Amino acid sequence: YAPEGDDNEPPVILINNPENNQIFEEPEILFEGIVTDNQGITRVSFNHHWDYGETEIHSERFIEPLMEYNFDFIIM
Repeated sequence: YAPEGDDNEPPVILINNPENNQIFEEPEILFEGIVTDNQGITRVSFNHHWDYGETEIHSERFIEPLMEYNFDFIIM
């Protein structure tokens, strides 16, 4: 997505798992979803920071250009 260039439409991200406001009691959280983009997707990443701790999580994947990409990330 580059609003200053030809790509002025941001990607669409649909998170299938977990559901909104879900409470977790297990140490691993699986995020699954689909991202689509009219110009193509070349990278999928996320950043996470626990409110009460110092652990920050960053994960990034570089992929061949696709119009749709199914993703999954595990946060521990």
